[in-house]
Amino acid sequence: MQIETFDPGRIKSIEELTKEYAEKVVRMLGGNRSKAAEALGISRTSLWKILKEE
Repeated sequence: MQIETFDPGRIKSIEELTKEYAEKVVRMLGGNRSKAAEALGISRTSLWKILKEE
C-alpha cells in the first residue's frame, strides 16, 4: 500500500487553473477571444481579467 503525501507546493489555486483553462480555450479557438468568452459563458471583459492575472 502506498501512502500519499501532501505537498502544498504542488497544488494549483483556482485562479491558476482558471487561467490555464481559459488560455487553452483561446488557443483551441485560434486566438479568438470573443469566441472563447462565448464558449466559456463569460463576457470578454471577464476573460480579459482572467488572462491578465499573473
